Amino acid sequence: MAAALAALAVWSTSAKAADEPLEPFGPDWSITENQPCQVWNYGRGDDMGPFIWSGACVDGKASDEGRLTYLGGDGVFEGTMRAGKMHGYGTVTLSGSFRYEGGLRCC
Repeated sequence: MAAALAALAVWSTSAKAADEPLEPFGPDWSITENQPCQVWNYGRGDDMGPFIWSGACVDGKASDEGRLTYLGGDGVFEGTMRAGKMHGYGTVTLSGSFRYEGGLRCC
């Protein structure tokens, strides 16, 4: 019982409070503004933000079908994300002048 209480004390002091800000997994990751979900920023840091993700968040990363908006709304990806990265079939539109539709492979 004492060991269980000691483990609980260690966990409770190391666990993040719900109101603490989420930290990115690293410099190549950004946090979406609308939910605590991380997306790969392709090494561009905040240059591509803000990010807004409409889909699911699995293990802290954007996953499954959804819509990712970035570059202040000038960039839009609609398709599948896997572990926070664009993957599978999707559409990328940039500033309305560039459009790619097809397969994407993140990893």
